[in-house]
Amino acid sequence: MLRLKTAALAVLLCAACDGGKAQPDAAAAKSASAEAQKPAEAKAAEPADAESAEPAASEPSAAEADPLGQRFRDPAWFRGTMLGDKGTKVDFARSEANEAGLFKSHLIFEMAEGTTVDDCVSAVTDALKDAVELSREDQPNDRAQLTGSTDRYEVTAVCGEGKGKMRAYVAYEWTR
Repeated sequence: MLRLKTAALAVLLCAACDGGKAQPDAAAAKSASAEAQKPAEAKAAEPADAESAEPAASEPSAAEADPLGQRFRDPAWFRGTMLGDKGTKVDFARSEANEAGLFKSHLIFEMAEGTTVDDCVSAVTDALKDAVELSREDQPNDRAQLTGSTDRYEVTAVCGEGKGKMRAYVAYEWTR
């Protein structure tokens, strides 16, 4: 009877054991998966040439050649910290891409206490001075609208009071 129990235990152990083959643990599997993705991520992180020529008929379209849309990364100035200590980001939104793959994005900043419309305009203009020249147009209700464009996008900014605080709305839209 003892032999039967020992034999049964041995069979159970063999069935539960894989015969000594090493099994990859979850961390190793995850690491292998991450290694496989690195070349694609590294390629995606490379900046696309903004001044590329039109593709030849045999070349893939821009969307096919750049399926992750790297050619439409946010401009370097478009950051939640672009106004420094003069304004705090309170909102961000991005539209869905249109049929050409182009989209719009905006940030809304709450300006520091005591900021005037002119102070707000100066802060936004200073933040964008290296990227785009903005022109000012005064609007009703003590607001100012700033507009400008580059060869690839248009910029619109509005400074004025909203929800009891001075706010800056800063947006851009890809044009090509």
